[in-house]
Amino acid sequence: LRLVVSIAQMKVLELIKAQDWPFWLLFLLMITESTFALRYHILMCNLPLADTLLLMVSLFHHEHTRGETAAPLFQRICGCVSFCAILFVNASHALEMMTEPNGHSHDVQSSGHSHDAETHDHTAHENETRDLFDSAIVPAQFLPVIVADVIIKWILLCAGRLPPFSLNRPLQVLLHLLVPIAAFTLYGLGWHQEKTDSTFLSYLDPLTTIGLCIISAIMIVPAFREMKPYVFADTPQFFDTDQFTTDISTHFDGVQCTHIHVYRIWPNQNFEALIHINIEVNKSEEKWSELAAGRYSDISKFIRSAMKKGGADKVVIEPRFIDRSIDNPEWQGCVGAKCYIEDRGCCSMVNHLLSTEA
Repeated sequence: LRLVVSIAQMKVLELIKAQDWPFWLLFLLMITESTFALRYHILMCNLPLADTLLLMVSLFHHEHTRGETAAPLFQRICGCVSFCAILFVNASHALEMMTEPNGHSHDVQSSGHSHDAETHDHTAHENETRDLFDSAIVPAQFLPVIVADVIIKWILLCAGRLPPFSLNRPLQVLLHLLVPIAAFTLYGLGWHQEKTDSTFLSYLDPLTTIGLCIISAIMIVPAFREMKPYVFADTPQFFDTDQFTTDISTHFDGVQCTHIHVYRIWPNQNFEALIHINIEVNKSEEKWSELAAGRYSDISKFIRSAMKKGGADKVVIEPRFIDRSIDNPEWQGCVGAKCYIEDRGCCSMVNHLLSTEA
């Protein structure tokens, strides 16, 4: 148990050390925004958390390199799903506030009264200062958080440290800064006013939240569309499977590509390929296995060279050697007994076919 705990601690420390400064900035911002969201229960205090969490999860660095694991793609999916989940919760809450305006108690005024009850020993000077910056919609205490949100995300955008989410630069700015700008605007509209002064003010927070949720949800759709071909292991559009199998059969007599699966690797256009080929051999010939091995080497070099030029990161070729003299031959994945004995690949040979030839 101690060994397991020690290994776990080492892994955690490695992950902590692997994170870059943008992640830690967003992590601190997320903690701050979460604290305000729990304290004030105001919709405009909750929405910035969606974008911050999306960016933080997307920038989390893992120990594997790209293309060797599904971890980066899984992180992007988790970030986008979390983004949509927070939008859904706030939109449903806003609709509840719209339909039951007198039944909710999540406005700034009620939070302010609760805060005043808990801090009744504040000095008169502090109360005057608080009243000077008071707003009926967005609390003044949240303004520094909004300013920090804008500054951090603007710096990361200018430094090119944020993923584009399949958006151009103006739309990226809109996605990450729309909510803070809206929060500033609502603060100004509610400055030195009470919600009881105007029915419009009481509905402004949920109305704005619904509008922002709709806009943000539409803007995150391209990110899901970008991930779709990777999630479903689609064949790249530039790769012609039929033409490739035809080229193999044309180049080599007695060779047939029975199955080929080409799928893209996140996050670029590179891909991996799994290819099954049938190779006809004549086992009545002396040292047929050496001839078959040499022929397979030529075929493998041709396929790998063509795939690598097209952008393949990894190519797996599974050959099947078919004896021309046998009808309906059994599976033969080896050219001789040596590769079977040394457990190379997925060999499965019948005992009476085993040969000492390599």
